[in-house]
Amino acid sequence: MEGLSKDYIKEYLNNKTAIAKFKEGIEKILSKNDTEITKLYVIIDELDRCRPTYAVELLERIKHLLDIKGLVFVLALDKLQLSHSIKAIYGSEFDSLGYLRRFIDIEYTLPRVELNDFIDEQYNHFGFTDFFQKRKSYSAFQNESSTLKNTFKLLADAKQLSLREIEQLFARINLVILSTEENVHLYPVLLVFLILAKDHDINLYNTYMNEDSPPNIMIEFLYKIIPENIRVNSHECHLIEGFIIGAKYDEYKNKQGNTLLEHEKIVNNPNIDIKIKRYSESIIKIASSFSGFRNEISLSSLKERIDMSESFKFQSNEC
Repeated sequence: MEGLSKDYIKEYLNNKTAIAKFKEGIEKILSKNDTEITKLYVIIDELDRCRPTYAVELLERIKHLLDIKGLVFVLALDKLQLSHSIKAIYGSEFDSLGYLRRFIDIEYTLPRVELNDFIDEQYNHFGFTDFFQKRKSYSAFQNESSTLKNTFKLLADAKQLSLREIEQLFARINLVILSTEENVHLYPVLLVFLILAKDHDINLYNTYMNEDSPPNIMIEFLYKIIPENIRVNSHECHLIEGFIIGAKYDEYKNKQGNTLLEHEKIVNNPNIDIKIKRYSESIIKIASSFSGFRNEISLSSLKERIDMSESFKFQSNEC
């Protein structure tokens, strides 16, 4: 124990000496003369995304340098998320926000990025406009561009996706697009929804993709994330549910289950609100449009392209 204590003391003294020398060197660099101090800004980004132990150790090291005149640390972080990381180390009852106040003198909250503007920017960044422009020579693909973008905006808002999640979903969609020939159906509405569903719950996705399963479970997921008052008034929701059901029809088997029957009951019920009736009428019309060999959706082909995109690893930049 005596030897171990000496080692710890020696390490502490060495660290203390190293910090003192480092501070002395920084002070010399920042001091132009006796009256003027040069500013040095050190920007630390995404500290909240690092391992809790790493984040706390870094903060403790910064603390020793806060008294250097002219040295300013700018911490770009999610304060609430970082507080959770600190509690993971010190316990759920620990005053993590109070702990952070020891290091932060001034706080500034960045305004929230407008979701639609960010999606528009990502849409252009990945070159989707050019891709869909080339496909407009085919009459069946005329509205693909707008439906993909509007569907993405609807679902991103419904799921309250972060900017990083939006960026990564765009990257996955881009991989599917790159693997799709110019004259092949992409079904952008179904594509966006299925990628989001897979990201949310892989078991949900696999169950739906099973050729023998009805679409009920995926429709329940749609209803869960988008309330009825929004759903019945959204053209994209009409398309999503219609495609979810229509994709389960082929020339030899009908795996639509009781979904269309339920919508038919709503249409024929005189006590149902007119907007809900029109929604059900629209679903029946869209889903029924795939009831033929030439019109059927190839779920297996779509699944291959989606699963292929999942083979690529998207980095989270965690420490």
